[in-house]
Amino acid sequence: IIEGLNALGWGYLIGVHDSMQRLTLQTLDRASRKHTFDVILNSTMRHDGTIALKTILHVDMPSLLSKGHDHWRNTGGQEHTTANTNEKSVIVGNENSSLRELITLIEKELHRCQSFWDVMDDFDHNVWVLEPQNPSKSSTIRRIAVQENCSMHVKVDPLNPRRICECDFMGKDSIVEPLRRKLHANIDQWNYKSTPRENLEILLGIQFPDPKIAKDVDFRIECGVCYSYRSMS
Repeated sequence: IIEGLNALGWGYLIGVHDSMQRLTLQTLDRASRKHTFDVILNSTMRHDGTIALKTILHVDMPSLLSKGHDHWRNTGGQEHTTANTNEKSVIVGNENSSLRELITLIEKELHRCQSFWDVMDDFDHNVWVLEPQNPSKSSTIRRIAVQENCSMHVKVDPLNPRRICECDFMGKDSIVEPLRRKLHANIDQWNYKSTPRENLEILLGIQFPDPKIAKDVDFRIECGVCYSYRSMS
């Protein structure tokens, strides 16, 4: 473990479990977002009687590979496995994988997620997000307020976050149906250079409620069928 941290750099380390089998590491991406991940170390016995560490990392990020389990090899020919479990990407190294090698791999994946997180931050900073209230970095969905008694469930593709996103309106039919028709009629005007939030506002001809202003508005908890705004009390 000490050798691995020496090679990686102790600046990554922010916590060590009493058992010394779990580490907490942290790194920053290019937008200075903090990314904390757990490292689980399992000792295994090699055929020659020496002990090796098998490293498992749990990273709060969407999987950018195909669904299920995926494999890739580094330049040294060592194979790693990744899976998406409980909203986190799980990266499993083999007994020859070094901690530095795995963290380098993670940082490359974090770099690939930058456009996705830019898009999700744009939603979080400029609209009233109803759910999830404390989104994880692996979350690809937002349910956002549109107007009273109407919300929209948006799902973003992390591989292509500025493409047309999945949208599902929720609320009273008298409010939802005109918005749905307008979106379908204007969808060919989607601009891939703009964020999904900007596109949706233009295509729908609306401006989503500003979370900084909406905090002063009293929204009631209505029937769950209406999916109206949550009470801010």
